[in-house]
Amino acid sequence: MTYSKLPGVYFTETVTQNTVFTEDEVPLFIVQTSTAITDIDGTITGYTNFAAFETVAKNKGLTQTLKYMQDILTESEHENFYVYSIKTDTATGFTDAIKSTAHLTDVTSIIYVEEAKSASANAITSKIAAIKAGVHDNAENGVFREAYIIPYGTVEDAVDNAENTTPEAAAVTAMTTITAGDGDGRICVALPDSLAGCVVGHCIGSDYDEEPGFTALGLLDLTGVYNFDATQMLTLQNQGVLFVRPERLQGGNQYRINLGVTTSFKESSADGLIVCRTTVDEILRRIAYEGQAFVKAKESESNLAAFNTVINGIITEFATAESIKQDGTQLTVADAGNSTFTVTGTIQPIKSVIAIEVNTTITA
Repeated sequence: MTYSKLPGVYFTETVTQNTVFTEDEVPLFIVQTSTAITDIDGTITGYTNFAAFETVAKNKGLTQTLKYMQDILTESEHENFYVYSIKTDTATGFTDAIKSTAHLTDVTSIIYVEEAKSASANAITSKIAAIKAGVHDNAENGVFREAYIIPYGTVEDAVDNAENTTPEAAAVTAMTTITAGDGDGRICVALPDSLAGCVVGHCIGSDYDEEPGFTALGLLDLTGVYNFDATQMLTLQNQGVLFVRPERLQGGNQYRINLGVTTSFKESSADGLIVCRTTVDEILRRIAYEGQAFVKAKESESNLAAFNTVINGIITEFATAESIKQDGTQLTVADAGNSTFTVTGTIQPIKSVIAIEVNTTITA
């Protein structure tokens, strides 16, 4: 008998490259100028760096907007972005502006900075409602986005003109009015202090299944922050307002987003947290991405079963990553006839821990 190797332990290794779902994420800024910018007004323009837009927008009445934009891009670590310079100051104008960007599937976040107090004919509440209509139209067309609004002009005006009250109280009153209507899981409103840009940037730069308030902020401009008391902060939180508060964390001081809330927080436990909305949207994007392979294929039982297997694989993947609860998530593919497959069911994202309650009894 012969043998080709000496006694010993031998190894072989195979390296495989898995297909990974990756798509670019580019923010879209809606800006509203007091001075015409001929080159970009009423259009969608892409930029690869902030300096290029800053040159175009200089001395065009966007002082605060530019500051917030730079903070947002720096904190989120985005370089590429789009700008839509809106010229039709009506609710329909804002909705149509967002609807017109539906072809930009790489846009997952829309940001509007209110530079000056909105005119009464199209107040900030009207603009928020219009933006909401726009992002919901996007979602119906398979483009899933969250919108972030910084109502700088309206709040600044309220604080500057308040009498017999503190800036903090005036700001809370203004924010309560702004968020008084029906909330929505796709709409987020940030307190317009000096940290607002950092807050929005931190939100859009966080992983889809990460609570934006979990990690500390990178940028800290504390020159224009409010000194809220606990009652005022609770009011802002429960109205669905994003804001920063100093926190003592295991012996160290940090500045973190109080809680990543949407304006739906006051009324909905399903999508009142940004992390819930972004997790679900990521799953929907995956379904859309995988579903493209079945469009124009045969309306057959085998393709129906294959698509169902793909959907189940997505659920398992997200459940394994502890982004959703597998027991609470069920999606089913069905043949609706007329050349249509439908996907229906429920998705239960895993929420953030908001509080830890400690109850003790002292005994003799």
